[in-house]
Amino acid sequence: MDRPCQRCGRSLASGSKFCPFCGAPAAALPPQAYVPGWYPAPSKSTWQSIKEAVRTATTWLIFLILIEVTVNVGILIWGSTLVMPNIPGYSKLLYIITPWIVDIYKLEGYTLAGYFFFLMFAIVVSYAYMLFRSLPQMPRELKGEEVKEHTPLYRIGTLFCATVFCSFLVYGLLALFDVDPTVPEFAELPLWKQIFSMAGASVYEEVVCRILLIGVPLFAYHVITKQARDHKRYVLGGNIEIDRPALLLLIFSSAMFAAAHLFIWDFWKLLPTFVSGLALGYLFLRYGVYASIMLHFFIDYLAIPLEVWPSGDLALIAVGLLTWGILIAGAAYFVYYVLKVLDFVNGGPVIKRKAKPAPMGAYQPLQTTPTMPPIAVQPSQDQFAFRCQRCGNGEARYQDGALYCTRCGQRK
Repeated sequence: MDRPCQRCGRSLASGSKFCPFCGAPAAALPPQAYVPGWYPAPSKSTWQSIKEAVRTATTWLIFLILIEVTVNVGILIWGSTLVMPNIPGYSKLLYIITPWIVDIYKLEGYTLAGYFFFLMFAIVVSYAYMLFRSLPQMPRELKGEEVKEHTPLYRIGTLFCATVFCSFLVYGLLALFDVDPTVPEFAELPLWKQIFSMAGASVYEEVVCRILLIGVPLFAYHVITKQARDHKRYVLGGNIEIDRPALLLLIFSSAMFAAAHLFIWDFWKLLPTFVSGLALGYLFLRYGVYASIMLHFFIDYLAIPLEVWPSGDLALIAVGLLTWGILIAGAAYFVYYVLKVLDFVNGGPVIKRKAKPAPMGAYQPLQTTPTMPPIAVQPSQDQFAFRCQRCGNGEARYQDGALYCTRCGQRK
């Protein structure tokens, strides 16, 4: 069966091994075998290796923190059995921050009980949603794999370590210079009141400082400028671009949050609380109010197991070791987030980072046979050329009215 030549396009008779017109092989070209080409393995710098080790170790630390937080959520639920019997003789004032604390409503009796169950519900739902958003990808982070976007739990955990370290740094420096700051005696409160007040701070302060001081003004601004988006986003937070208005509100709410703490603390509380406010506001804008509630709960309930088991050596050792791990990781991530803030303000990296190693190259062919493109221009009919169809030889001898190949003797 005739078939075209792959080079000149003329028809070849069946059984031809070479084209009689151009000499190209008539057989189809074998498929090319591909094997990996040789590339030197990309080498990691010492700094990159340290960053990967710190990231992996911090992820495992966050996993341990998650275990403690799970215990603390259980303590909150169990603590309702301690709180409810004391509700009849207790009252709670709801307030707003102007930055003075302005009381707006007094809760007592059934309304106070409903308020406590609202606090407990908000914390449990925030905890469950954080796990829902984080657990599917957390195994990759625990293996040390680099991910495109970290889980909310990882971001909450690293900000938790950084803010705890910031507070430790400030009060450590004050102790170094023999300054005795005013610290409320929370440990002197009965356990049920600690559980109640810490839960209230974790939820209500996020409503007052993040929703009322960031979400609501941002919603008003977007309505005025006709940029209104999904309305529930301004209450629940999350996926809000940190543009100039959002950044100004983030700084303003953090300053108000810090100023409100002066009523029970002193001047030295301003800086660490302002830093915590920035972290809480960032989580509200980036992930949602559930994330800021969780960070607040992480901070306020860190030492609550020591109040539940005051004489338990296991609780003391576990919380003590965990706190040291938080401070060590917090030192690294405090520097990391400070650099991130400086990069954001500067509009680019303040410190030039070394570029990551180039990825491995693509597969290359082991052997390549040059493809002969077909010749579009056909030779003229009066042009004569001999080409043996068997061996491709271009020379012939004339004998008895026929041409014979000088190489193989094939008659044309």
